Amino acid sequence: MISLQSRPDRLVIAIAVLSWVWMLGEAAAAQRLSCCGPHPTQAADLISWIVMVGAMMLPTTALAVRDVATRSFRSRRLRVVLEYILGYTACWILVGTVFALLRRYPLAHDLRTAAAMCLLAAAWAMLPVRAHWFVRCHRQIPLCPSGPRSDLDAFRQGAVHGAPCIKTCWPLMFACGITGHDLVVMIGGAVLAPTFRRSRFEFLGGFDWRFSGRTRQVSGPGVG
Repeated sequence: MISLQSRPDRLVIAIAVLSWVWMLGEAAAAQRLSCCGPHPTQAADLISWIVMVGAMMLPTTALAVRDVATRSFRSRRLRVVLEYILGYTACWILVGTVFALLRRYPLAHDLRTAAAMCLLAAAWAMLPVRAHWFVRCHRQIPLCPSGPRSDLDAFRQGAVHGAPCIKTCWPLMFACGITGHDLVVMIGGAVLAPTFRRSRFEFLGGFDWRFSGRTRQVSGPGVG
């Protein structure tokens, strides 16, 4: 517990590792390279989607998790980190629900659709508007230091980061999902996801995310 309070980013890494272990176990048990079979139930699709988010997207929030923890009282750090993760993941669960509903259509099981989504993800990375989305992925909001408002603010901070992250990475995630969460595609996506999120911005000269957007904070760094 003390370790997590001092290094809260370890929690998202631990969740990511457990997610990969679960997916590898599912694939090995079914003797295939994907977590889901050819036509899984919507519930199985949604569960696999959530685990995929844990494996691929949560690790990209490590710096943000550390920032949220630093702006909170030490005794509340683990709590606010969990609330941040819930807020971030909730955004992706909404998208995953839509994805699971779309999987009723044969086109959403076609590997050619997955290939097209991979090409779209590559093209998506070059959109000029992604620079704005990338800034929003790291925007800070004020965090109340204690009380129920603190819990809500931590959840909101996760959602504030999750929504623009969806705009940035949804084609890549849809491509992985259409393959039935194929491990090879997901590993490639996990490697490329951070690049897709920042590639154009680095091309434009980069920026320091800590000073992007509105950074007014209620609880100062190192409180507690």
